[in-house]
Amino acid sequence: MCNRSIDYNFSQSFQWCSAAWNIIDHPQRRQLYCLVGWVDNRIALIWPFVILRRGLWLTLHPLGSETTEYSDVLVEDSPEADHWVAQAWQKLRTTCNSDIINLPFVRTSSRLHRIVSQERPMSAWVNPISSVSWNGYENWESYYQSLKKDFRHSLRRKRRRLAERGNLSFEAVTKHEQLPLIIDWLFSHKTEWLIRTKQRGPWQDAEVYKKFLVAVAAKEPEIGGIMLFFLKLDDEIISVSLVRISKCSVEGLISAFDRTYDKCGPGQLLHENIIRWAFERRLAYDFRIGMESYKDAWTNCKSEVITYRFVNSIWGEAFSLASRCRSKLQSLRHGLLR
Repeated sequence: MCNRSIDYNFSQSFQWCSAAWNIIDHPQRRQLYCLVGWVDNRIALIWPFVILRRGLWLTLHPLGSETTEYSDVLVEDSPEADHWVAQAWQKLRTTCNSDIINLPFVRTSSRLHRIVSQERPMSAWVNPISSVSWNGYENWESYYQSLKKDFRHSLRRKRRRLAERGNLSFEAVTKHEQLPLIIDWLFSHKTEWLIRTKQRGPWQDAEVYKKFLVAVAAKEPEIGGIMLFFLKLDDEIISVSLVRISKCSVEGLISAFDRTYDKCGPGQLLHENIIRWAFERRLAYDFRIGMESYKDAWTNCKSEVITYRFVNSIWGEAFSLASRCRSKLQSLRHGLLR
């Protein structure tokens, strides 16, 4: 099925969804709901969800790690694909028995967006995304020279500084037994950064998410997978990045670096190596959600994702009304305080 989908993402794979169900959703006693479309005797569409209770309401949410996966339908590439997705959406609305349907991070270029954007959602939040495309670049040097001159100069200077301190190397984790240790390093430094900058991580429970990632990486995927890349200075890790590899792209999921080397830019230097690794395989590099400044230096494509929430029952209408009242009360309260 993955081979027959042009927009296949590894977060739609059986490995990813199976680990999500067994490690995240089933232990919380959620209900599995999956749409499967058949054409003759072959599967042409798969769209898995979980049903969870939020207060008095049942909510439908895509099956996954509950971080920042794109919402999409795994569908066979065909002139009928848009029609199949539209049918799946209508079947979903009439059979899922949920009050609210959440579709986080729907790419505006996707078939799913073309279908659901025709309806009126309860709410819709827009987020920018950025990526690197290789269209028009025959070799790495032609792309590299398209970057700003001062940025290229800064990268060379920082790499030279680190090289003066020791042997700088770029490596990928290839042995499964290395994964837990490198993932622990990544989460430890990322959590420290989140606390220091007073930000929230995309994961609800770091230990559960780490267990999920190790489980996904343990199985050999049909297409794609997750990989860990890191920079080492002699025998010391100074920067780590976790990426998801799909049919046509590499997505940066989590990155962190050792603050000791902050002025030497180990995060950007690692990105340079990974982006070049992606170029050699002609895989677009997806920086994903947000327009942080460090992404702008590399990006040559920008787009958007929309997080949709749809009312799907009369009881869901009550939830929508309560949400609007709460929002208006909060706005009134803030106005009075000012």
